[in-house]
Amino acid sequence: MIDEKIIRNCSGSEFEKTYLSKNFKSKITIYRVVDSRHQNFKLSKLYKDKVEIINVITAPEIEILIINNENKYASFKKSEKKQVNIVRNI
Repeated sequence: MIDEKIIRNCSGSEFEKTYLSKNFKSKITIYRVVDSRHQNFKLSKLYKDKVEIINVITAPEIEILIINNENKYASFKKSEKKQVNIVRNI
């Protein structure tokens, strides 16, 4: 979240180009909320001592509670059906 906006689906290099060009006065921390331990997000060595990355890995049980709390369950089920159909067609 930068300037109170959530950043979605951003690679490390894309994040560098878009957001790290700003002048930060001190070391910054990036909290990444992901659903897999295998998602890759690497910044260049230039930011090694300037940026700390913390991955927060969510469980499906927590995700569904959030979806339900935001009254988006019907939308979630609709998108879930689309994903199943895509996989079946492959």
